[in-house]
Amino acid sequence: MNTIKVSVLLIVILFVVAGCNYTSKPRTFDREQATLYPRVPYEAIKDNKDSLDFILSLKGFSEELSNDKKPYQLSVAEMKMAKKILEKYVASGGDHLVVGSKDGTKSGKEVCDEMDDTAPLPLTHYYKQYLGYVKNGHHIVEINLLACVYVNYGESVSAYLQRVYSLPHDGGNHFGRVLIDLTEKKVIRFSLNTVA
Repeated sequence: MNTIKVSVLLIVILFVVAGCNYTSKPRTFDREQATLYPRVPYEAIKDNKDSLDFILSLKGFSEELSNDKKPYQLSVAEMKMAKKILEKYVASGGDHLVVGSKDGTKSGKEVCDEMDDTAPLPLTHYYKQYLGYVKNGHHIVEINLLACVYVNYGESVSAYLQRVYSLPHDGGNHFGRVLIDLTEKKVIRFSLNTVA
């Protein structure tokens, strides 16, 4: 009888000791790992399809805008509206062009370096970064399409894309930019990057 009590007591003590070694604290930042791997790649196709949309904070993109664009913090409702307009546009086979973003005139209008009938990847293969601004009285939503992102070690994709404006200038149909006029509820520009 005493042997059973001692055995049960030892088992309880082992469970308590094992439980004390476990903490629910988040993983700590490993400086050695961060030095070896400062940027970690993430691919949208491998991520949760319900978690691919991110609204960029005002601090993250205000310096990216020219003087004629007044930035504002996009709401979740506006993001969802822009996403629906984009999905409808892509589903209808919208006018997909590969457009370069070189300023060709002094007025700042964009000119096409190269045009091609390159189709985008399915929208579920892109992280989508949303930002809003007002231009000429119209509410414009810019959506950066990113098939992959390189995130700082220890940071989540969500935190990174809400903090850092991200739009590579090459990479083909793995990256692109969409401008949606929420005032008129239509896509005003859909461009995929060229291949460098």
